[in-house]
Amino acid sequence: MGPSCDSKRCKQFRSCHQVSEENRQRIFTSFWSSMDWDQRKIYLVGLTDMVGVKRKRSKSNKRQHSVKYHLRKGDTKFQVCKNMFLSTLCLGDWAVQNWLKTAEDGMISAKDRSMPSRKCQKVFE
Repeated sequence: MGPSCDSKRCKQFRSCHQVSEENRQRIFTSFWSSMDWDQRKIYLVGLTDMVGVKRKRSKSNKRQHSVKYHLRKGDTKFQVCKNMFLSTLCLGDWAVQNWLKTAEDGMISAKDRSMPSRKCQKVFE
């Protein structure tokens, strides 16, 4: 698991500071030790929200949406920054973006079996 966020900007606009290290460790451990790949993908898709881009800066901008990342603390979802989300789950940006692209209505299809690197999974083997 990577470091938590200590950005001043996140304290103003997100709730990174409200997610404790113990909670992050619990999420990380549960994610890597008690879930298979399909469960991980479904869990990750459930913690993200795709929202439309608020303002397009140019006509050549191809980005259609933004992603809001959340971590759970009990029944409450706290919006966190992308860096904290990725470091808590120990995933790379490519894996998350790929999983989100293949998700339909918040679910991952059974035919999608791509797996990101095993850098964090080795901790539990």
